[in-house]
Amino acid sequence: MRKNKTKGIRDTLIVILMLQGAIGGAKGPEFFLKSVHEEENIVVDAKDRLECIGLATEVFKGYIDRNFLRLGLNVPSKATKPTRALMFEIKKDARFVDIFTRKTYWEQNQVVEFCRSHRTKLMGDYHSTLFPIKVGEKVFIVCVTVGEDGLLVARLCLPDFKGLWKGGFHHIVVFPET
Repeated sequence: MRKNKTKGIRDTLIVILMLQGAIGGAKGPEFFLKSVHEEENIVVDAKDRLECIGLATEVFKGYIDRNFLRLGLNVPSKATKPTRALMFEIKKDARFVDIFTRKTYWEQNQVVEFCRSHRTKLMGDYHSTLFPIKVGEKVFIVCVTVGEDGLLVARLCLPDFKGLWKGGFHHIVVFPET
């Protein structure tokens, strides 16, 4: 038990130091991301519908991760105004803390609307389109893929994901413009 606690404290300190640029390799998200679709004005329309991803079976017909329900994320979204989408390809291997440093998040109804209205911008062939959302004080990443059958799949990536988002896999991250 003590060994795991010490390791957790050490890992936390390393992340803090990297974010502060105190140890080698700390870089901003622009090092890992390349802007795509810049020339297009991709806008998610204003939404007043109280939608949540976990119940949007008419959009995500392939599969919806049960973690939306298990973690209590099936909560109605707030009404939103039209929001421009900024899209970035992950160009270098990166961790959660490397990419998701922006403090801008989508409402769940906006993610549903993006997938409904801008389906051609979603990645297929097992590549993910990633949307940061915030529920309460917790940040999550919605990973949307287009399955081989053409159906949309919504998975939930937890913020404690320790793996790498691989740069060569052409994953796309979508942030709302503020």
